[in-house]
Amino acid sequence: MRIVSLFFMFLFVGGVFFTILIYPIWLLIHCALSENRSTKSKVIWIILMLLAWPFTAIVYGLFGSKRRLFQWLSGIIIGVAIAVFIGFSIFMAKIPQIARQEISNTIAAIDRLDTTGISESELKELKLNMMVLGDEMRMMYSRSSVEKVAKDINLMKLFYIYIKDNRISMDEYSDWVAKYKSREMLDRKALEKYIDGLEKK
Repeated sequence: MRIVSLFFMFLFVGGVFFTILIYPIWLLIHCALSENRSTKSKVIWIILMLLAWPFTAIVYGLFGSKRRLFQWLSGIIIGVAIAVFIGFSIFMAKIPQIARQEISNTIAAIDRLDTTGISESELKELKLNMMVLGDEMRMMYSRSSVEKVAKDINLMKLFYIYIKDNRISMDEYSDWVAKYKSREMLDRKALEKYIDGLEKK
C-alpha cells in the first residue's frame, strides 16, 4: 500500500513539475524559434508567457501553436486541472457532512464503552470535546486551519486506538484529554510518531 501511495505521489509531483516548469519552458523555446510567426507575435506571446507563467504558456500550446502535440498536451493539462478542481470542490462541500457523521459515530461508540472509573461529567466533557473537534474539522480554508484539522484527525485516530478493546481506562482518558486541551501547541509530527508507536505495539 505504501509503494502504491509513493507511486501516485511521485506521479503527482512529476506532473506538477512538468506543468509549471518543463512544459512552459518547452513552449517558450518553441515560440521563440518558430519560423511561421512574426517577430511582433513572438514578443507578445513571450511577454505574456513570462507575466502569467505557466497559464499563458498552456493557452499558447492550445491556441497559439499549430503543433498537434502541444494542443493535445495543453488540452490534457486543462482537462485534468478542471477535474481536480471539481473533485476538490465536491470534497470540500462534503467535509461538514463527513465530520458530522464521524462525530456522531464516535459519540455512539463512547456510549457503548466500558468506562469504569470515569465519571458521568467526564464522559460529558469527552463528548463535548468530540463535538468541538467535529466543528473544527469542517473548516479547511487556510494553511493554518488545515494543520489544525490534521491534528484533530490524529486526535480522533488516537482515541480509536485507545478504545480498540471497547473500553477506555482512566489513564487513556486523561492522556487523550490532556492532548486535546493542548492541541494548539501540539506538534503534529510528534503526535503522528506517538500514534505510530502505539499502532506497532
